[in-house]
Amino acid sequence: MPSADRALIEATCDATGLSQVALARVLGVDPSGLRRWITAGKSHRAMSGPARQLCRALLAHPRLWRELVESG
Repeated sequence: MPSADRALIEATCDATGLSQVALARVLGVDPSGLRRWITAGKSHRAMSGPARQLCRALLAHPRLWRELVESG
């Protein structure tokens, strides 16, 4: 699923206007972890279910990240 994770992360960054570092902060993960999901090979872990779901929510509602940042 690594290529699907990469596509989801790139689409989420495009839709929200967030950089990869900013998206990592919104997801509550280290930016290096997000980069591992993007470049993941067979030896790396895939994106977690909750992070994947949050990316999907951000795709559906691109401004949602502002509320997440302000509340958290």
